[in-house]
Parts: sequence; structure tokens; C-alpha cells
Amino acid sequence: MRNKKLIISTLLLVAIAIILGTLITLLLGEAPKAADTGKSLSQKLEDTGSRVLTEAFDGSPKRAESEDFVSGNVIEASLEHAHDGDTIWVHTKHKPFKSVKIRVIGIDTPEINRQDSYEYAVQAKEYTEKALANSKCYLEFDKEIYDQYDRVLAHVWTKDPREVNYDVSYLLSIQVLRDGYAKAVQFKPNTKYGKQIYQAQDYARDNKIGLWAEVDLTQLKKH
Repeated sequence: MRNKKLIISTLLLVAIAIILGTLITLLLGEAPKAADTGKSLSQKLEDTGSRVLTEAFDGSPKRAESEDFVSGNVIEASLEHAHDGDTIWVHTKHKPFKSVKIRVIGIDTPEINRQDSYEYAVQAKEYTEKALANSKCYLEFDKEIYDQYDRVLAHVWTKDPREVNYDVSYLLSIQVLRDGYAKAVQFKPNTKYGKQIYQAQDYARDNKIGLWAEVDLTQLKKH
């Protein structure tokens, strides 16, 4: 009799475990993968929990607030920190506690993790940080939103472009280029300000402003 009760209890526990596993799968909107069929329920739950935590906190821009990242859209943001002269982390107005990695369109600054350009990379990073410090910035999205590294691509403005009639003197890329801390780069289809960007570079290079007075930026290694 005791053995019978033990068997029934075991079967009930197994049934509950199967039901819970099915509910979790349905809630997550995923079907079991072939590679998971040999795993125990506890292993599946552990894997699921790890994946959910990773998606919640990995800073992936596509999960952060992709509903705001639309071609032609302009959104308000603030600088968290600069990774280097052309890549920054920001907080957007609607989700102030979420960090989003932004690759500034139109410029390429010296690589901060390369020995042959480290000194110049630090100068470019400090320039970008100073330009965006203690103030709002604005992200304008071009035709392509993400690059191959899953970074958000944006034109970064130091003032709301809609209020200054898109005066490019308030465009971060133009400022960095005119003051000689970056070289111009254009990748289709994000070429909205391409003409002005190359003009800004020509001005700094021809007048040997900023890093152009010390080094030919075009000779430094790219990202």
C-alpha cells in the first residue's frame, strides 16, 4: 500500500513538472529545441532563467527601445559615457535607466585599443565627452538603424535639430571633424549629411587643426 502511494505521488510530481515546463515554454513563445530534449526539467529551467536575465541586462539596443529607433525620427538623450570619440553610451528620455550604445554616423576616430593610435584616441574621446557633457543631446536616425556589431547608428546633435532648422553646426560629427579629432567616413545608405561632413574634414585637414597638426588621421588603422 505504501509503495502504491509512493508511485502515485511520484507520477503526480512528474505530471506537475511537465505542466510547468509546458506553461513556461508557452509563455516564452518558444517550442522545445531538439538539443533540449535530453535535458532534465531543472536544467531547462536554469537555461531559461539565464537566457531571460541575459536578454534583460545585456544592453542590446534592439531590446532596449527599438520602437523609438525609426528612420527619420529624432529622440532626446543624455550622455552616460564615451567609449571613444565615435562611440557613446546614452540614456534616452523615455527609458532613462537603460544604456544604449550609439555609433556616431559620419566619423571615425583613432582606435583606443591600438598602441599606434592610443594617444590620439584618448584626445578624440575627451573631445566627444566634453562636447556632450552636462547637456541634452539628440539622436537622429538615418535609413539604416543598426550596424554589423548591433550598435545603434545615429546622427548626434548637441541641440534639437528641429528647433535650429537642422543647422549642421550643431551636429556632433561636424564639430569633431572641424576641430580635427576625426576623419570622415560614409557608409550607404546613411549619407544624409555626407557633403557637409567631408567639407568639415577638408577644413580641418587643410588648416592643420587638431590632430591634423600632429598626424595624418587617414593613416591610422580603422575600426
